[in-house]
Amino acid sequence: MKNFRGTLGLCLLCATQVSAQTDDIDEVVVTGAFIHRASDKISTPLHIIDAESVTTDAMGNLGAVIGDALGVSTSDYGAAVGQPIIRGLGGPRLKVLNNGKLINDVAAGGPDHQNDSDFLNLQQIEIVKGPASLLYAQGTLGGVVNIVDDTIAKQDFERSTYAVSGEYQSVNDGFAGELAYKGNVAGFNLNLAYAESDFGFYDIPSGAMFVEDEHHDEDEHHDEDEHHDEDEHHDEDEHGADQGFLENTDFVNKTTKIGLSKVQDWGYIGFSYSGSDNLYGIPFHGEESIGERIFSTVDSDNLTLEGLLKFDNQFINNIEYFVRRSDYSLTEQHDDDHDDDHDDDHDDDHDDEHGDEHGSTSFVSDATELGLRFDFGNTSLQQKAVLNFVSADAGSDGADAFMPAVDSDELSFGYFIGKDLAAIHFDLGLRHDRITRDSGSHSFDDAITSLSFGMGSDITENLSASAGISSVGRIPSPVELFADGIHLARQRFEEGNVDLVSERSNNLDFTLKFNRGNFFSSLSVFENRIDDFIYLMDEDEHHDEDEHHDEDEHHDEDEHHDEDEHDDEDGHDDEDEHHDEDEHEGHGHGDLIHAVYSQQDAKFSGYELEFGTSFELEKGRLTISIGRDDVRSRFAAGGYIPRSVPARNLLRLSYQNDNDFRMALSYKRVAEQNRTAEDETATEAYNMLNIRASKVFHFKEARKLTVSLFGKNLLNDIARNHTSFVKDYVPLPGRNIGLKINYMF
Repeated sequence: MKNFRGTLGLCLLCATQVSAQTDDIDEVVVTGAFIHRASDKISTPLHIIDAESVTTDAMGNLGAVIGDALGVSTSDYGAAVGQPIIRGLGGPRLKVLNNGKLINDVAAGGPDHQNDSDFLNLQQIEIVKGPASLLYAQGTLGGVVNIVDDTIAKQDFERSTYAVSGEYQSVNDGFAGELAYKGNVAGFNLNLAYAESDFGFYDIPSGAMFVEDEHHDEDEHHDEDEHHDEDEHHDEDEHGADQGFLENTDFVNKTTKIGLSKVQDWGYIGFSYSGSDNLYGIPFHGEESIGERIFSTVDSDNLTLEGLLKFDNQFINNIEYFVRRSDYSLTEQHDDDHDDDHDDDHDDDHDDEHGDEHGSTSFVSDATELGLRFDFGNTSLQQKAVLNFVSADAGSDGADAFMPAVDSDELSFGYFIGKDLAAIHFDLGLRHDRITRDSGSHSFDDAITSLSFGMGSDITENLSASAGISSVGRIPSPVELFADGIHLARQRFEEGNVDLVSERSNNLDFTLKFNRGNFFSSLSVFENRIDDFIYLMDEDEHHDEDEHHDEDEHHDEDEHHDEDEHDDEDGHDDEDEHHDEDEHEGHGHGDLIHAVYSQQDAKFSGYELEFGTSFELEKGRLTISIGRDDVRSRFAAGGYIPRSVPARNLLRLSYQNDNDFRMALSYKRVAEQNRTAEDETATEAYNMLNIRASKVFHFKEARKLTVSLFGKNLLNDIARNHTSFVKDYVPLPGRNIGLKINYMF
């Protein structure tokens, strides 16, 4: 640690923030509710991923696509689910947007729920780090991921283009394809895109399932060879020697996008539809689920009307407006036919214990969002105001529903101002949110004001600095307030808390930038103190009796099944409500941990460091960079926050030449995570080596063929995300070699 601090001090002399995935970041325009200007004019910590980096790489979930950016990680739950984490914060503290508009899915309600995102018509992905991202959405203590596409074209298409692409991945014997059209038809810009993918169970390295081997009966779930027996679907000929695959990691998806717009001197108006229909396996849903076929189906429909009106006067420049309607449903199911493969005794027990366990559980979210954005700045002063309203109905229903139906209304007003004074640029963002949530039996109503201030300056020709300070509030989510039932994805009986108060994040970050010749480097340091941090506190037999439970509750002879155990004077653990022995057995979930949403102060502090250089070669340019990020997350009263992000070292090499050939290699060393919470196991370090190469072939009449090769986890290392609830049972995929071809004409 001392040696690293010395290195860190030296790097302070030559720090800059340069995106490793963007060639000319100064020319990139950043979009959002408030922001629409060149990225080099923004003091907010920012990372941009260009479309080429995504479209020439392996198709994956959102977390897998952006997870190698400094300060960004992911919490996975199989192939389809990869919820992003920024600077140690995810879930309801991080918002995923599409063109600056909220994606209203149910991802924050469970770690096994996927983000309703896609990369069709992609232009770029903007990652705004820290609470300063309040300029985009409410409650963004962690940050924002904004997926920018041109489904609604804001400029006329110059010509008609068609595109067809296909992809193959070896790790899951999967295929994906895409068809797209862009053109101007009768004065209207028409954008059509369709994508379909079918990925099977993914391969895992040999020995990756040692945890399962330790905790589960061999005769019940595994044969002698564990992952290579033909009857268990681990045939050597099918998936390669010394390697098996992980059941229920398949992913099948169909996505459609339609956009239509009219562009005139007065602005533009456009309409879009996006819909997805997919199915993905859930590789772990409790120990008793091993060997079962468990999967989720998702049906999503989004309608958007948006436009911009330009004004030729001195008071107002333009008004942007939009209306977005989202209907989203996720249904978790068990495959009864799959269960027939189990032995008769297990089936009998299954039927007796589960009753209607094989009934489905649905999670739905229906939302309408309206927005107005006013630009009334001038040459000396940037000014924008935003008025936003969201009305959402969300909840769960079915066999394992743990959330009642909740109606939420969110009304927000925001104001942004930017000013250059001498050599210093100032940004000020102000946001006021009024939110009500009603579950029928309980309601929550609160108003909260957030503030962000940033400043940046070019100290010398090569060195610049920026700093930001913010105070951002977050109102509790519906799950945190009203959850009341078994949540198998977390292996807990979750109980919301209607007495929760809003979180308050006080954040300070500082960035130095240095760029001289071909050398570049960067350093960002941040500290985020969160008052009344909301977390899920386990109340089981492992915790101190004075901290959580009455002495008789967990230490009597019957431990979990005593009638008095769940009948405390507060009534939260009443025998008839949740924790009666018969109820647990009736659902067949065993002795789940009882967990209650609680609050205490917390602190997140860390840094992101990167430096590198470029070499001009005879036929191209080679760029090498080394980076490291680390975040410490602790409760103010002591102890680490569960599932904290481990430190990472990243090495990147990229090469491109004038013949449209590009290659990128990345090596990531994820450190062992032994900064663990109570009763949490440590996670071993792992290595991740990825490579991709693409070549563009040009033909007559602007036709071009792009061929891409990629390799993921080339070392075939056993890798587990410490941030995942199922890290012990669901390792990351093994070696993946793939090919991607795109033809545009």
